[in-house]
Amino acid sequence: MLRKLLNGFILILALFTIVSCTDDEEIKKVDVSLKCSLKEDIFKGGELSDIMIELKNNSTGKISKKVYTEGKSISIDEGLYDITIFAKVSFSTEVPDVKEDNKQLLGANAIKTQKVRGVLYQIALHGQKKNLDVDLYTFHSSEGFVLSEIYFSGSKTPENKIYRSDAYFEIYNNSSEVLYADGLCIGESAFATTIKQDYKQDKTNILIKDIINKNVVVKAIYQIPGSGKDYPVKPGECILIADMAQNHKEKNSKSVDLSNANFEWFDKDDKNRDTDNPEVPNMNKIYCYTETIWNLNSNGQNSYILFRLDKKESDFLAANKFDYYYMFEHPRLPKPVRKPFFGYTVNNSLIIDAVNITTPSRFKWLVIDESLDMGYTHSGDGDASRYGKSVQRKISYINADGKKVLMDTNNSTVDFNSTVMPTPKSIN
Repeated sequence: MLRKLLNGFILILALFTIVSCTDDEEIKKVDVSLKCSLKEDIFKGGELSDIMIELKNNSTGKISKKVYTEGKSISIDEGLYDITIFAKVSFSTEVPDVKEDNKQLLGANAIKTQKVRGVLYQIALHGQKKNLDVDLYTFHSSEGFVLSEIYFSGSKTPENKIYRSDAYFEIYNNSSEVLYADGLCIGESAFATTIKQDYKQDKTNILIKDIINKNVVVKAIYQIPGSGKDYPVKPGECILIADMAQNHKEKNSKSVDLSNANFEWFDKDDKNRDTDNPEVPNMNKIYCYTETIWNLNSNGQNSYILFRLDKKESDFLAANKFDYYYMFEHPRLPKPVRKPFFGYTVNNSLIIDAVNITTPSRFKWLVIDESLDMGYTHSGDGDASRYGKSVQRKISYINADGKKVLMDTNNSTVDFNSTVMPTPKSIN
C-alpha cells in the first residue's frame, strides 16, 4: 500500500513538473511593422490616423486588437493570422486626379475624413521581425440592392442522395425607396477562390492582379428581363431567383419550396436536361461557360456579383471578352502544357454588390477586389455540413418603419451568417 501511495505521489509530482514547465515556457514574440498604402486616387496626399489592427489567430480562434503607430512595430505572439487593419484618412478634395463627380460628392476646398480598411489572410508570423505591406481601401456601402442570400450547396434526400436542383439567389431592396429589378445581372466568377494559378492574359503583359483591381472576370451572366420599370421592388422586399421554380419538397422533403420564385434560370439544350416552369419568367442568358446546365459549385468556390450592363448585350460581350491561360505542370508531362480559357470582364464601377464565397480549408485568394469585398462567407467546409445550408446577410438594424436594414460593410466575413438553414423570401 505504501509503495502504491509513493508511486502515485511521484506520478502527481511528475505531472505537476511537466505542467509547470509548460506554463513557464515563454511564448515567442514577433516584432511586426506595417507599410500602409492608400489605393484610391482620391486619397493621394492623405494622412492616416487612428490605426487599429485586429488579429485572428487561426490556430486558437482568439481575436485581439492593437493600436498601431506608423513607423513603429508591435509585438505579437507567433502564429498564423488573419489581420484586418482599420484606419482613418484625412485628405483634401483639391489633390490631383480627383474626378469632378467626386468633387461634387465631397464638396470642393474641404478636408474630409474617410474610414479605410485592409485585410491580410493566412499570414505566418515567425522569427524576430516581420514587415507587412497592406493596401487600404474605403468601402462603398450599398443602399440599394444587395445579395441577401445564396443557396449553392444543394441538399440530401432522406435516402442520403445528393439533390442539386434547388439552388437560388435572393436579392433585397436595402434602400428606402422603390427600386426596379429590370436589367439586374448575376455573374459568377471565372476564378475559383480555392485555386490560384499563375494566370496570364493573352497578348498582353498585364498581370492578373492588375485586372482584378479594376474588374471581375466572370464565366456566367444571367439577367433579369424587363424594359426598365416592369419589376418594382419595394423597400424591405426581396426577389427570388431559382434554378428551378418549383416546390422541391415534393421530391425531397429536406429541400425548399421555390414555387414562389420571381424568376428562374433555364438552360435549354437538345437533351432537355433542364425543367422550365412556364408560369415563372426566365432570366436572359447572356453567357454561360457550360453548354448544358448551370449548376452552382456545391462546395462553394466561386464568387458572385450583382451588376447592370453598360451596353447592349452584343456590344458588352464584344468589348469585354477576356482570354487568359496558365501553364499546367505535371510529373507525367515532359513539359508544361498551356491551358487556355476565356471569360468576360465586368468593370468594378458597374458592380452593385459582390460576395466572395470559398471553402475555408482550401481558401487561396480573393477573386474580387477588396474595395468590393474584403472577406468571404461559406457553407460548411467542403464536407457534409454544407448540404441543406445557405449563406445569409445579417440584419444591421430595424428602422422606425419596421424595415430591416441589412449589413453591408463590403466584408462578407462580417456581413454574412454562414452555414445556416435556408429561408427563401424571408429575411431573418
